[in-house]
Amino acid sequence: MENIAGNNPVSGENFFGREKFVRHLFSLLKKGNSFLLLGIRRTGKSSVIEEIKRRIINEGEIEIVYLNCQSYKGIEELYKELFLSLPRDLGERLSRYLSGTKKIPKQIIDVISDHIEEVKVAGTGVKLRNTIIDYADPLRIEISKFFSKEKKRIILLIDELPFLIEKISQSDKENILDEIESILITLRDWRNAKIAMAVCGSLNLHQQLEELGISRKLLAGLITQRLPTFTKEEAKGLMQKLNESYQVNLGVEIIEQMILLLPDYVPYFIQYFFHVVQIYEGQLTADVIEELYKEEVYQRLDDDFIYQFQERLKAFKGNDQATARNILAYIAKQQPVHTNDILENIKATNTYEILIKLRVHEFITTNSDLKYHFTLNVIKNEWENLNR
Repeated sequence: MENIAGNNPVSGENFFGREKFVRHLFSLLKKGNSFLLLGIRRTGKSSVIEEIKRRIINEGEIEIVYLNCQSYKGIEELYKELFLSLPRDLGERLSRYLSGTKKIPKQIIDVISDHIEEVKVAGTGVKLRNTIIDYADPLRIEISKFFSKEKKRIILLIDELPFLIEKISQSDKENILDEIESILITLRDWRNAKIAMAVCGSLNLHQQLEELGISRKLLAGLITQRLPTFTKEEAKGLMQKLNESYQVNLGVEIIEQMILLLPDYVPYFIQYFFHVVQIYEGQLTADVIEELYKEEVYQRLDDDFIYQFQERLKAFKGNDQATARNILAYIAKQQPVHTNDILENIKATNTYEILIKLRVHEFITTNSDLKYHFTLNVIKNEWENLNR
């Protein structure tokens, strides 16, 4: 097992934990179902998808198309990347099919399939994005027809779709809502064409749409799945697996101490802590482990997680930020806490609106009893430190 304590998703021998959850999602896709997988960034969501992808490919007879929307800026890149990600023969058949329908200009098909930046329609230079939006309906209908006629099953894996929607919504483009709705309607129609898909994101897509005033009905057919946190036993199991793979010979007591020091059982936290301990050249004692955590590991958590949330808090301006800080302070003291308790104790005209926005920005989430708590203990602990 390699200790990949970075941004790259892992699978196979390097994947550990969440076995029951992976089997559940794998079974959903194989049976033709689609799901929306939500999870905080860098907590293992992409690795779960990568592992499912590996297992499906190993079984054969199913085409896998993977799209990572994190770098996409609009609908045009979504279509381009779809064509680039299709197996060669499937992409060629789709191009021929679209050309044969005579309902979509050849220039658009060429742009999508050949990655050309700009086309001319009716003698006028038109950016690809606007052109695709204009032809969104025929494109969606014809591609859906093509998929429905395919004999070989297709599974579409779409990572960070909410990130793409956020980029579009924050841009200065025209017809923002039309563009977002076009993407969601297209994906819905492909699901109706029997394309099983996993749509993944670190932001809550349901609440994103609610904020934008877009109907959540466009997510019909997606079963919401939340990435489960590691249990303490899974955390210890990963540490022991790394210990065996690298023959570091950490004792049971040292491993136990390392797990107890971590604020959250996130694979990345565990892998990085192990890396720090592994390269330490002196004798490992309880005091050394604690010092390594404070000086090396916590600093990395601050850089990768706490700083991220401090930056997100800047999105709340004026009275909104004051309300956000009051809500977070209350939840830190009382969690888990019901919505009604928050509304009764935080007296502001925008309390509910900011509560939802805090959830969208991943500061807080709800448990099975629909009570709010911080998404990560590392964020809660830092919040309490700042407000003492």
